[in-house]
Amino acid sequence: MIKKILYLLFAFIIGVGIYFLSMNYALEAKQIEFLKQSFSESDYQNYLAYSTPFFRKKEIIQEDDFQIQVYEIIGEENGTAFSAYAVFVNRLNLEKFTISEDLFDQNDLTNLTVETDVLVYSHIDEMKLKDNFISITKGYREYKGYYYIFVPEEEREYLFTLYDYEGMKFSDFKINYNFSFESNLGLNDLDDELEQDWLKGYTGDEKINLVLGRVHRDMLIYGIFIVLFGLFLFRKTIFRKRT
Repeated sequence: MIKKILYLLFAFIIGVGIYFLSMNYALEAKQIEFLKQSFSESDYQNYLAYSTPFFRKKEIIQEDDFQIQVYEIIGEENGTAFSAYAVFVNRLNLEKFTISEDLFDQNDLTNLTVETDVLVYSHIDEMKLKDNFISITKGYREYKGYYYIFVPEEEREYLFTLYDYEGMKFSDFKINYNFSFESNLGLNDLDDELEQDWLKGYTGDEKINLVLGRVHRDMLIYGIFIVLFGLFLFRKTIFRKRT
């Protein structure tokens, strides 16, 4: 009897660990699923709702050889909310755009720069500073798109310029950035601060509800394994013949 109790206790502890691992994996997998779906459908609302607290569409550029969509998003760092721009690129004409086959392709000059009267952001320069160069177009093969994040620091007009694999400019546009809320506010303070065109992302509970089916399936498989293994382990005492 003691062995059976210890077995059940051990199975419970392992089960709790598996539950949290399964939940974390399912949440990450759902984010990747939404990202792939977003590029496939050219609709980024589900992905942004899942990955950011607030967002709104700012710009869409549709050309014969590519599409660009720009969203303003809100994040939080050290308890303080901040704004950023997410620039999504997809629907590339692969007869005109080169796509890298190597994740660490140093020849890939695909880039986003942002300027005022001076250069304030370069995606490639940022990666080089972090000593973490990754070919952004390599992801196009899996996701059918890629995106950049730029965090403005002051209210003014910004010029966004996009470059292809060879480093040639293929699009540019301007955005006038204005603060959407007062500085030093947290995410919980923004509901009454933001204009009506801002959309709110999923809550933590809503994200969990999206993946519960997958987690429950994993736990069911684990439960079946525990029962079958327990029957095998204690078969002599469970199925012994009565005398």
